[in-house]
Amino acid sequence: MPTFTLYMPDAQTASATAVVATAGFLQTGTGAIPRTMLAKARETISVKDFGAVGDGVTGDTAAINAAYTYAQSIGGAEVAWPAGEYKTTGTITCGTLCSTRASSGAILTYTGTGTAFIVEGVNTSETNGQCHVLPYINRSALDWDSGTDTTSVGLLLADRKYNTFVIPGIKRFNTGLALKADVANF
Repeated sequence: MPTFTLYMPDAQTASATAVVATAGFLQTGTGAIPRTMLAKARETISVKDFGAVGDGVTGDTAAINAAYTYAQSIGGAEVAWPAGEYKTTGTITCGTLCSTRASSGAILTYTGTGTAFIVEGVNTSETNGQCHVLPYINRSALDWDSGTDTTSVGLLLADRKYNTFVIPGIKRFNTGLALKADVANF
């Protein structure tokens, strides 16, 4: 893990808000340049930044989708999923210019009907070469055990040619993985 140096210019007279906005960050290593902590922190978009809890009880659908919506609105970004169990009742959609980086131990537990997670896109140079490390996608045992499911889909990959997908597992869906149009390299 890289080390870093935190420096705080004029910290004794700055308010707490100003310190966060102006505190410096200097990555260890030859050629590293100083930046603000605010700029460093904004490099990563996390589902927890938008209110996802990941405790397996709280509904996280709206928070996770808000993270992807924001990432798409700024021209695309990677959305991080820290370890935890994220309960969802609706579809999670990773937009065209976004990618996913789930930590080991990140689980999406779906209790809805339909498709749990969609990674959508268009085949352009903007989306070529993206790498998606997805969470383990799990259907609630209660929903699965009812025996009435004939249409659920764990993961739909739509128009994501020349992308790489790491899929740790998909469990308890009528269709685990569905491919739509051009999808390659996973």
